[in-house]
Amino acid sequence: MAKEWQDFYNHKRPHASLNGKPPWQKFIEVHKNIPIQPEVTDKFWDSDELILPRNYEYLKFVKSNIKTKNYK
Repeated sequence: MAKEWQDFYNHKRPHASLNGKPPWQKFIEVHKNIPIQPEVTDKFWDSDELILPRNYEYLKFVKSNIKTKNYK
């Protein structure tokens, strides 16, 4: 039953926050604007901007070392 609800919720049920569209329909409209990881990496690889992976343990490490100035 959960699978049926998920399908209904994402593919058929209108969402007020999406102007009455289901999430799947909105995704189809905007998916070409969402960059994939290789595109993001290529764009910022040689820049000075730090790209942080979404990893809780890594981010915790970085935050603790920035406070102690052991990480740049």
